[in-house]
Order: sequence, then C-alpha cells, then structure tokens
Amino acid sequence: MGFIKKLLSESVVMKVVNLIAIAASFSHIASAETNVEKAQLLYSRIAGVKLSYSSPLLKQISDKILQKNYAEAAELALNTDDFYNVSLFQYFAPLSTRSEANDVVLNDMIAMGIANTFVDPSTKKDRPYTQLVNGNFTVLLNGAALALNNNTALTNAYNNRIVLTPSNLTTTSPQRANFPDAAGVLTSRQFMSEHAIAGTNRRMVHFAFREFLCTDIKDWRDADTTFSDDYVTRDVNRAPGGGMAGINQYQTECRACHQMQDGLRNAFAFHDFVNGAPVYTPGTVVAKINNNVEYAGGFVVTSDAWENRAVRNANVRRFGWSGAMKGNGAKSFGDMISKSERFATCAVERVFKHVCKRSLTSSEDSLKEILARKFQVDDYSLRGLFREVALSPSCLRIGE
Repeated sequence: MGFIKKLLSESVVMKVVNLIAIAASFSHIASAETNVEKAQLLYSRIAGVKLSYSSPLLKQISDKILQKNYAEAAELALNTDDFYNVSLFQYFAPLSTRSEANDVVLNDMIAMGIANTFVDPSTKKDRPYTQLVNGNFTVLLNGAALALNNNTALTNAYNNRIVLTPSNLTTTSPQRANFPDAAGVLTSRQFMSEHAIAGTNRRMVHFAFREFLCTDIKDWRDADTTFSDDYVTRDVNRAPGGGMAGINQYQTECRACHQMQDGLRNAFAFHDFVNGAPVYTPGTVVAKINNNVEYAGGFVVTSDAWENRAVRNANVRRFGWSGAMKGNGAKSFGDMISKSERFATCAVERVFKHVCKRSLTSSEDSLKEILARKFQVDDYSLRGLFREVALSPSCLRIGE
C-alpha cells in the first residue's frame, strides 16, 4: 500500500513538473509573439510602414527587444530606406506647404530635410536639425543640380518612385551661386514659392515661426501698447473703418501682430519669388514690401536689418530666446530661430505626434523638457530624437 502511495505521489509530482514545463513553453511562445508585435509596432511608427512577418529584419528587431537592447532595435528601424522615404517624407511634407497638407509631391524642402538627416559621410555623425533654418546648403539628385525655376526633377523622381538614398540624394554648398544669405529650407525654392510669392514677405516670418517654433501669430501677438509701433509699415491702416472705433481696433488688434512681425520680416527685404524662381537682390529692397500706402507716416523698409520685438510678457517664457535679437538678413534670422528653446521643444512635439500618434499633454511637460534637453545635447540629431521619443515610456511602451 505504501509502495502504491509512493508511486501515486511521484506520479503527481511528475505531472506537476510537466505542467510547469508546458506552461513555461507557452510563456516563451507568448513572450516571443509579444516581442514580434512590439518589433512591428516600433518599426511601423519609426519607418512609417509595416514589415512582413517573415521579414528577417523584423526578427532582428524582435531579438533585440527580447535581449532588452531597445536602442539597437530602434537603430535597425532608423537605418532603413523606409524611414527616409516614407516616415521622413510624411514628417517634412506638411512643413513645406501653406496648407500644411500631407499629399504633396517631393520638393526641395522635403528633399533637404531628408538629406540633412542622412549620416554625414565625412564625419560619420548626424547632421544637426538646426541646419534646416540656418544652413547654406541644398541637394543634388544623382549628382545634378536642381532647377531654380521648376520642380520637374523631384516631381519625376516622386512619380517614378525613386528611392532616395545617400548615394543619389546628396547635400551641396552653397545653396545658390552668388547667394550669401542662405537660411536652410527658409530660402529653399519650395518655402519661398509658398510664402514669398506676391504679398509682403510677412508670411515668411509667420510660417518660419509656425513650422519651426510651433507657434502661430495668434499665439505670440502682443497688444502691449507700451511697445513702440515704429516698425509697423505704411500698408497698415491706423484706423481701419475710420473714427475712434477704427483707431481702437488698430491699437488693440492690428498693432498686436504687426509690431511683432514687421520688424522681423525685414530679414527677407532682399528676397522675392518671381517667375517661378527665388530671387535675391543684395542691397535692394524688393518693391512689393513698400508698395501699398495706407498710412504715409508708417515705417519704410530700406534695408534687411531686423529686430525681434517678441521678447516681453508671455513671449519670454514661450520662446526662451538665447541668440541675438537683432541682425541683418535671413541667415541671422534663422540663427535666432535655431537658438530658441522653443526650437527644440517644437521638434519634440512634432516627432512625438508623428511617432506616438498623439500630442503631448500638459501633464507631460517634464517629459517634453527632458526630450528637448537630450535633443540639444545630441547636437540636434533628428534620428536620435526619433529614437528617444519612440522608446520613451509614454509612447510605444516597448520596454514593458
């Protein structure tokens, strides 16, 4: 009887051991599936498309996640054609048009954004994102310069689904011959075709702030009447509609925007977009800026000397300026943009929304600041920012 009990006891023990082994086996399978799913999520959010489940790359990323080598897993996604041709295209496309639409063909602003994100072959390092607003460069496609008066080469590349790689899309300096005032994409053909055509070049300032400081004019306007309005030009009526109501409207509404914008748009006083091409006339203010006269005593633009008046009240905290608040031309204007704390946090906001498919909340301000500081320490590496955002606890939760 005792022998039988012993056999039964051993049998129960063996069953328990087998069940534990089976459970462990299923646990491993479930873990492996989870890692594959995490790999797919990580890749699709960084690179913009999904991989086949039979893809060797997906297995490599999954293995890195299994080993808790999350940064290396992200790097595998970042070092792909999909990241540059799909994800970065989608990232830069809305920045390149006034409508901020996604469905646009390849243009020089998008191409410059992509090429600037390629690892620099001479230094083996990432190029800084700041070059997009102050760099003296453009791109070559298959070694050929782009036309100044049309987008044909890039449109054809887009229509023919040419894959952009460091071998066929390269950066080159200077941006244009005899052009000392290059400011990265701000003086690209595409950006100027959207914002310097006709008008008064105020939109150049408006959208430089909007795309690279994530701040619309309605946010940074300042109705403080202790400000001098000496930069407000002659095309702004000081009493729209007439009478005291018009004077009050100017004082409370019109000057709030114009005293901010008008001193800054002087940076583009020598820039124009005519007959499909950007034009730079050093020393000569383009006629359109001073054309309309609503108030003869208004400011007349005579040079490209600009001044930033968005330096008081709420704008102190909003922008966190650290560069020069005065200068000449577009290049120095771009330098000012790049040295703002808002430049870094704007990039964080854009990349976070792009990768995580949601906006940062007000409760995540500390995370935004941490990511912005890391971005700056990493010399404004956009690839690095994509990696840090994707692996942040509030985004994809790959490490959980």
